[in-house]
Amino acid sequence: SSPPLTVALVDTGSSGVVEIDNILTGAGHAVERMDYATVESSLGAGHDVLVYPGSGGGVWAVINNPGMGNTIRDFVAAGGGYVGICGGSIAGASDLVYDGVFLPGVMLGLLDVEATWYNDWSAYVGNMVELQFQVAMEHEILTGLAPGDSVAGDYAGGPSFESYTEDIPMLYDEDLDPGLAGYQVSGAGALAVGEYGVGKVVLSAVHPEYNHPDLLLSYLDWVRP
Repeated sequence: SSPPLTVALVDTGSSGVVEIDNILTGAGHAVERMDYATVESSLGAGHDVLVYPGSGGGVWAVINNPGMGNTIRDFVAAGGGYVGICGGSIAGASDLVYDGVFLPGVMLGLLDVEATWYNDWSAYVGNMVELQFQVAMEHEILTGLAPGDSVAGDYAGGPSFESYTEDIPMLYDEDLDPGLAGYQVSGAGALAVGEYGVGKVVLSAVHPEYNHPDLLLSYLDWVRP
């Protein structure tokens, strides 16, 4: 088995924070929870991976705390891993399309990815559903899965991704509630992976921490320095 990692876990206020902490600690990793200010002042060489969970607040924190963004970029560029889930995956993207408005370059820019997100989709926050996703390419992060395979995953209002340069190993295979804006997400990206500097980055619209701990641990293993 791989050696344990020291993980900085951003406390975004999401219920997923506790679940992620429990899974990672249970797998033998050392977890240090941090608020946004602590990330800015303390994230560094003593950590292997930063996990940035969901919450809308976590998205806006990137815009409101430019110093935190610089610290995260420096950390990943130097070889740290980044795992962003739901809101944390939006945070790691480059561009944001929010309620149909294109906001270029407002996120961390860890991957060359455009994240689309509608405020309407927050109807799923606290009302998580299981959606079908489809494997789009063979990738070591999705061990044992082949293109075309169907994967069930937890969805709680996260983004869809588009990129012409980064790997998108998993796509939405089902639309959102048709009463919501921008609900036609089938075929759009649900998972983006790549590198920033010498660090590795996972952006996941899927929440693995509630019912798919193996997927969360696979994310972590893939970004390990």
